[in-house]
Amino acid sequence: MKMLTLAIFGALMMVQPVYADAVDDGVAHLQQQWAVINYKTPDPKVQLEKMAALADEADQLTAANPNRAEPLVWSAIIKSTEAGMKGGMGALGLAKQARRELEQAIKIDGKALDGSAYTSLGSLYYQVPGGPIGFGSKKKSPGQPETGPGH
Repeated sequence: MKMLTLAIFGALMMVQPVYADAVDDGVAHLQQQWAVINYKTPDPKVQLEKMAALADEADQLTAANPNRAEPLVWSAIIKSTEAGMKGGMGALGLAKQARRELEQAIKIDGKALDGSAYTSLGSLYYQVPGGPIGFGSKKKSPGQPETGPGH
């Protein structure tokens, strides 16, 4: 999951949107705090606690802006990162929540954040175990046509 986190963050850091409203400012805050927690918080226990708190913030921003894809994408990234930190069966619920949020973000605006929801969703399909335990699928993972924009 750490590789997933790095890949997602790297892709999103290339996106340099102009933040013009409160939602965009909230998304920028989530992105910045995610980076601080992920890269500058050395204690794994503290890191997990802070990521869980940031997930709560993301849920609030998402609930306040149900017609915007960007908060959903970042909420999913935060939850998938938290899942990677937790590991094991305890992580599956978070991964499923992240998948639902990414699917919802794609329905709202698949082009938001330069299509990052597709990349993140493909990475989840790659990282999560397949059935019957999880929902992982190599067919739906990165590089496969059915995960790209327009599919």
